[in-house]
Amino acid sequence: MNVPEDILVEILSRLPVKSLIKFRCVCKSWYDILKKPTFDLKHHNSNLLVSRRDFKSNERVISLFGNENTIIETFDDQNLSSFLNGMFSHIRLIGPCKGIVCLYGFHDNIALWNPAIRDFKVLPRSQIPRRPDAGIRGGDIGVGFDSRTNDFKVMQILFCTSNDLGLVYQVEIFSLRMGLWRKYEDIVPANIMYYNVWSMVYKNEIFCWWAQDGNVEVILSFDMGKEMFQKTPLPCDIEVLGGQHMTRRAISLFKVSIALIVYHLKEVDKFFDIWVTNELGINGDSWIKLLSIGPLSQVERPLGFWNGKFMLESNCRELVLYDPSIQEIKNLGIHGKRDRVEVIVYVENEVGESEFLRRRRSRTPPTLAFLNWRKCPDLFLKDSIFDVLKELETLDILKELETNTIEELKLKLQKEILEINAALNANTYDKNVNSAAEIGKKVCHDNYMNDSLNGIGVSDLCPSFAAGFILLELKQAKLNLNRTTKDLADI
Repeated sequence: MNVPEDILVEILSRLPVKSLIKFRCVCKSWYDILKKPTFDLKHHNSNLLVSRRDFKSNERVISLFGNENTIIETFDDQNLSSFLNGMFSHIRLIGPCKGIVCLYGFHDNIALWNPAIRDFKVLPRSQIPRRPDAGIRGGDIGVGFDSRTNDFKVMQILFCTSNDLGLVYQVEIFSLRMGLWRKYEDIVPANIMYYNVWSMVYKNEIFCWWAQDGNVEVILSFDMGKEMFQKTPLPCDIEVLGGQHMTRRAISLFKVSIALIVYHLKEVDKFFDIWVTNELGINGDSWIKLLSIGPLSQVERPLGFWNGKFMLESNCRELVLYDPSIQEIKNLGIHGKRDRVEVIVYVENEVGESEFLRRRRSRTPPTLAFLNWRKCPDLFLKDSIFDVLKELETLDILKELETNTIEELKLKLQKEILEINAALNANTYDKNVNSAAEIGKKVCHDNYMNDSLNGIGVSDLCPSFAAGFILLELKQAKLNLNRTTKDLADI
């Protein structure tokens, strides 16, 4: 039975990411649907990821909540628990970005975590030399995705104290694709209010912090693609409702906008003014006052927004939700110690970056990847050609292959060369593809005849080796595209 595509999209959009990753391998039509940007926007499962300290055990636990107060899962992964409850008293949650959450304890103690597929990775410590004349007083973090290079970046900002210069910054950027830290040389144009977890936000490849430029408070943002800082002034008039003196600010996301929350810290009945902007880096005129909330009693601090509702921590250390449309507060029944409850709105609609983390831990050697090409050429071309041609780290894995496996590979490659010769002699391919294939065939044949798989020269020969055979297999893939849908599903 053929299901209309719009109905299929509606069904798939309701499933978790873990299931969608598996369903991409069902058939080519499903794969194409799941890779469309329009599906990515539709698949928007928004839940609450809550980090808190348990009253009884004093251990930090992270739970995923849906439908406002229904617990979906409490994560008990051993590696995750060890990181959360190690030597650091407080682990911060930053993000999410492309389904990935950053866990930050103190400088050089950073992990990336994908709750949707239970993937957890502790980043290597930075080996960049620190200033010998300055001690590290603290640090802050930023995460984001660079679509230009298809790379996930982690930005560590270290606050160092120097006898000569006072407070100085050292900025380091980690590239997930390269697996390396590098030093960022430009200056930080404002002082970040560090360790202020409710005053940082990520949107559209730009990470924002609450900062101070001299005596003026600003929003400091960093473009992950351009790798440039910029400052955004606050609204010209941010006096809180009632004409009282403003004492505390926070930033968050409200739907698709950057939101500024202005409130009183010590008032018993608190008022909150909500400002929003979609333009960063220009004057304060871009801010629009969205609404005023209050007075609200028995609330401590704001935690952000979820599905248009206002999240707060109550005086009893509970998570509450305020609905502006009906002006009511609902207790979600989530408890934690004071100022130790952290909440982020987790959206598991980004499949691509979820798998990017997995590829960093488990790579397929180029030779083995080539042998799997014939089974599923379309998926392989789209998802794995980068790993085959660019991931040079995988070349070391070839050296670990057992001797009998290498001999089997040689026999298979000999068979492939015979088949390719027969196909080329039949002259069934167009001129352009045939020329490219002839080059690939010659390179691979020469490498094979030089006995390159015996180990010593493998790191030099594998890139051309894999590329040549892929060109040859592209010819076969071209013919496969003319087959029926059933044939494609069987490949």
